[in-house]
Amino acid sequence: MPPTLFIVLAAPFWKLAHTVFYWDWYVATAVFCGGIFGYVGYDCTHYFLHHKKLPTAYHRALRSYHIAHHYTDSDNGFGVTSRFWDRVFGTELAMPVPKPIKAS
Repeated sequence: MPPTLFIVLAAPFWKLAHTVFYWDWYVATAVFCGGIFGYVGYDCTHYFLHHKKLPTAYHRALRSYHIAHHYTDSDNGFGVTSRFWDRVFGTELAMPVPKPIKAS
């Protein structure tokens, strides 16, 4: 996300955190920073799922799941970093069972 867009979108969340936690500036700032940290983690994961060679089978399966969200069923499968919330909200994609590799 471009820095200008980030500032435009982050400013309301700064205000929200300081409105909800009005009694303690430090708590409000910590909540805001935690949200930013979580978003950066999500954004990095999303980028790597699309653009990098992934090191583990877990990450490759996550990529397959995420790509299925983009190209098979964009109304389901919103979990970028895990399938947890898709299971909670009933939006999990039905993934095909992988074919076994024949040993020679």
